[in-house]
Amino acid sequence: MTDLQELARRAVLALRARHARVVLIGGLGVIAWGRIRATEDIDLVVDRGGFDEDREALAKVAFTFSDEVRADPADSEPDVGFFATSGESPVGLDVFYGKTEFEQAVLETAKTVNLGGLTVEVASAEALIVYKLLADRLKDRPDVQYLFDAAAASRRPLNWTFLEKWCAWWGIDERLAPWRASHGAATGRSA
Repeated sequence: MTDLQELARRAVLALRARHARVVLIGGLGVIAWGRIRATEDIDLVVDRGGFDEDREALAKVAFTFSDEVRADPADSEPDVGFFATSGESPVGLDVFYGKTEFEQAVLETAKTVNLGGLTVEVASAEALIVYKLLADRLKDRPDVQYLFDAAAASRRPLNWTFLEKWCAWWGIDERLAPWRASHGAATGRSA
């Protein structure tokens, strides 16, 4: 188990005490689907509630609160909480508090996997593709390619209804269009 996986294990276990659902997204999510790649942080989606308790629990496993994003300043819970370890090479932890319809869909469609000896939920390949297309960074494109290729190789059709719905919801359907053109037939059109 890598140091990052150990930190992810600690964060997941700390958050599981308060949340029914804790789902890996981001680079570790893609790694959990089998891609060999490096990542430097941990990204999670959890169901709503318990932010103050999460801050305390994460502090006990080496993560210090650093910032938050609140779409509605009157809301008692943030949309995203940012945490990090201390030291020479800090590891970031971004916790998304399942407030959006999309995050609820991510929680509902998560798959259970074993990552370094820890049974954990990971976002579906479709949800990870949407996240990666949303971020639209150069480093995300090989992850998207991997997820499409892995689905084709496993003969597991991607859920194009999910992909199209959530890309349209985020207003990024034009980012999905080239992938639809090049991979739509190869990965199927299941709902």
